[in-house]
Amino acid sequence: MIPSRIRYLRPLNAEEAVSAWRVNPGSRYLSGGTEISTTSRRSASYPVSTLIDIKHIAEARTLQIDGDMLLLGSALPLSAIADSGHFPLLTATIKGIADRTTRNRLSLGGNIAGMLPYRESVLPLLLADAHCTSMLQSPGLETPQLRAWRLRDRFNKRLLLEPGELILSFSVPLSFTTLPWSHGRKTRTGPIDYPLVTLCLVKDSSNFLLGLSGAHPYPLRSDEADDLLSRTEPVDVAIQALELAKTDHRASDSYRTALLKTMLETAIKELS
Repeated sequence: MIPSRIRYLRPLNAEEAVSAWRVNPGSRYLSGGTEISTTSRRSASYPVSTLIDIKHIAEARTLQIDGDMLLLGSALPLSAIADSGHFPLLTATIKGIADRTTRNRLSLGGNIAGMLPYRESVLPLLLADAHCTSMLQSPGLETPQLRAWRLRDRFNKRLLLEPGELILSFSVPLSFTTLPWSHGRKTRTGPIDYPLVTLCLVKDSSNFLLGLSGAHPYPLRSDEADDLLSRTEPVDVAIQALELAKTDHRASDSYRTALLKTMLETAIKELS
């Protein structure tokens, strides 16, 4: 369980949070706390002695339209994003993650940067070519610095962050949120289960954009698959371009392949 003498810090802004991490290297940023709680219950000795609560940082709690962009704070609970209805594909994806009670606590940044491999909420953001704002105090600098970067450039199976880097928000073009989309999710036992396949498909003009989780050991965006689908190649050809998850205790690779084929054909039909 979590040790009784754990240190809890509650900075009021991003600069304080990142500076606190520099003083306490190896500490954890805390937003929803769902993964931290789970880890502590499973481990006899909790490895982190300091938690830095970011829920009171304004940039990390933003949920607003700014010009032609939708801004989503990293510390927002998933349920708050889904309830807003600003991004329908993201809403549909979020509603497949865990149950309502968990989504009331689970944050957007926590789901994307957490330890579980599925990270389903990142799929609509990758499809939308979202950009991110983070803060980091690099060695040799006296104060933390803001950074702006493209999500796809730093997402390779997982979000690649530097030690102590704090994600503040994600920005999505409003024009993308109104494009035709399809979402599907299949599990082994029921709705409250990890996905065998989660599929997000968007049609932008005559082009298809595909995002997958569950069918791989990590969230996947494939330009090659997009190109094949957009050229109306058979679904089988596009699937062959993807490296599907190997057979495990949850499903065989042949079953996942058949499942993905059916879901993808259905999604294309919906958007045609």
